[in-house]
Amino acid sequence: MKKSIAFIFIAFFIGLVLFNVFSTKVMFTDTAQYLGVAKEFADVSITKVRNTPGWLYGWVLGEILKVNESLLAVKLFNVMWLFFDALLLYFITRDKKALLLFVFSPIVWFMASWVNPILMISFLLLLAYYLFKRYEKEKKWIYFIFSGLSLGLIPALWFAGVYLSIFFLLAFFYNKELKHLIYYLIPFFMTFSLRLILDYYYFNFPLYSFIRGLGSNTAFFFGIAPGSGDSISLEILLLLVIITPFIYKIFKLNFKEYKRELVFLGLSVLLFIMNFQLRYFIVITPLIFLLIYDKINKKELFAHIAISLILIVLLTSPYFGETDDYLIMKDLKTIENDFPNEKFIAGGENLSEEEAFTLGTLYFGKNIKEFIWYSDYKFKDEDIQREYSFGSKSNIKNIRDIKVNVVYERTEGNKDADYLIMIGDGKAEGFNLIKKYQILKVFKKA
Repeated sequence: MKKSIAFIFIAFFIGLVLFNVFSTKVMFTDTAQYLGVAKEFADVSITKVRNTPGWLYGWVLGEILKVNESLLAVKLFNVMWLFFDALLLYFITRDKKALLLFVFSPIVWFMASWVNPILMISFLLLLAYYLFKRYEKEKKWIYFIFSGLSLGLIPALWFAGVYLSIFFLLAFFYNKELKHLIYYLIPFFMTFSLRLILDYYYFNFPLYSFIRGLGSNTAFFFGIAPGSGDSISLEILLLLVIITPFIYKIFKLNFKEYKRELVFLGLSVLLFIMNFQLRYFIVITPLIFLLIYDKINKKELFAHIAISLILIVLLTSPYFGETDDYLIMKDLKTIENDFPNEKFIAGGENLSEEEAFTLGTLYFGKNIKEFIWYSDYKFKDEDIQREYSFGSKSNIKNIRDIKVNVVYERTEGNKDADYLIMIGDGKAEGFNLIKKYQILKVFKKA
């Protein structure tokens, strides 16, 4: 490896580490579903974990916490997948331009503090694609097998990976013999089965998280999930530059030569836009750079770096300083000294249902016994916490309609505590405010 390339890798590695050492924002979308679950698997959680569409990545992070019980250990393990992306991209292309495009991509740094499996997914997808292309070129079955193993891990770790793997199989096997698809599915299901095995071991139901993921996706599709009606116009515009300002180069690819890649990317982009969140696009970013790096000239590369540096500063500046997450963690340190060995109901009326999970995820300490979900406290005499119904409604003289109910049942009996803790402003009947901190408020039962 040339000295200049080695320098880029070392600088990128140090940059990712320092970025996570000094960033103080923790609670990005779904962070609690992975970090909070990881604490449960590491046996350090002090609150009930939330049902999640994928337990495997939380289990992996839990193993990290068993070795080093710190937030930084989890963040560094998570962000290293971006470094592996860069390594693999350069290994495939042997081109500094491809490496620099990725290292200076705004979405890479936008995602650099997110505790989320999609960083690992981006590496696995690029690896599965590269190995599959190596197999097509060299006809060595070892590449074919490991490509299937890599692709199978994607839906095992992330529910949306189910759709991505289907798109991959459609795009790259549509004109091949059926036996090739069957051979590929054997290693694919070997790694995908890790999801089923984990669900069976912990919940005695192998489709537990799969049904949860399918249910949340269905709820979002029908507009009954939180955030399903949010406006996305500004983020759609940001999508045009957050990977690279030269994303349009993808349209200059020869369709005949890259038909399968473009079909896969088109289906993936359509999926991500239907449930639009910018973070999803990190999954296909390495593959995009692999396809367009040789369409970028030296002048455009410098323009990419210059524009991206501005965007990186604008997008990531809220990650540093006295963020709400940082202040909450400071408050919790003070509260554990002011109220040692106490249980707290977390939340209040018209506040996020998940305040207990949020606080439990952010708290790394020993002197608070438990955070109790406010919804558990409020509905202490009810077994059903939430219920969704889907079905038909006939407009003709039909003898039967079909109705499907999805029920979330509480897993334990009544929960109670003398103290209540709240993020921000809200009301809690039967409790009086006794102390206000920078972000948190503590109440005592009247």
